[in-house]
Amino acid sequence: MISFRCSHRAQKIAYANEGAEAAKKESEVNQRKRKKEDEENWELRRDERVSSWRDFAGTSSTTAAAASSAGPKKPKKKKLAVLG
Repeated sequence: MISFRCSHRAQKIAYANEGAEAAKKESEVNQRKRKKEDEENWELRRDERVSSWRDFAGTSSTTAAAASSAGPKKPKKKKLAVLG
């Protein structure tokens, strides 16, 4: 009778471990699918993000390229004479 209990208990533990492993694998597969979909959606919405940023910044693609190459002119600092 004791051997039956041990084998039955061992079998229950084995089934529980198999279920946990299956759930873990399924979770990993779902996580990979979700990550792939998120990356695809991110790329599909790229133009929308860029255009909304340009609207916010007040520049367009042509003026942004021209502004970045010319750059704003900064006034030069005057040199101060050191006393002493």
